[in-house]
Amino acid sequence: MRLVFLVGAAIALPQADGSGCFAAQTPVTLWDGTRRAIANMSVGDVVRTWDESRGRPAAARVLAVTRLWSSEVMDILLEDGATRITSTPDHPFWSHGSGRIVSADPASTKADYGLEAFMIGANETFADEDGRPLRGAVVLGSPAVARQLRGGGGRREVFTLCLDRHHWFFAH
Repeated sequence: MRLVFLVGAAIALPQADGSGCFAAQTPVTLWDGTRRAIANMSVGDVVRTWDESRGRPAAARVLAVTRLWSSEVMDILLEDGATRITSTPDHPFWSHGSGRIVSADPASTKADYGLEAFMIGANETFADEDGRPLRGAVVLGSPAVARQLRGGGGRREVFTLCLDRHHWFFAH
């Protein structure tokens, strides 16, 4: 079975509700190929990133781990049928299919990250760690997410990473 990964932006975020990125348990790929939950990442860890100019994986050092609370999250279900990635709607993703940054809330992506983004498709093609296409279905307001938010008082802790270069990391 092929392991699947999703590329996410690694931009420092302001401390504001509605911003964030990934649920605490989301695994992030380290440079050595191991994975660690984003909530357990530390400054100085080295993650696998994507070197856009060379079109290949590269290493990047974590400069900061940003921890926020958000009342809005969405799920992306990957084509393997087992991988569910929970993120905030404003989080930018690289669309392999359209060759541009997408999000479920482009206006907030611009405000929170300073990035121009296009609306994410209900069925989007992302990229795995080797740059190969990877299909995913975007689920806004899924019942599983709604249950999680109700159980957490309507807000959920979310995390992102600020990297020293390339601005992307692989979450899965």
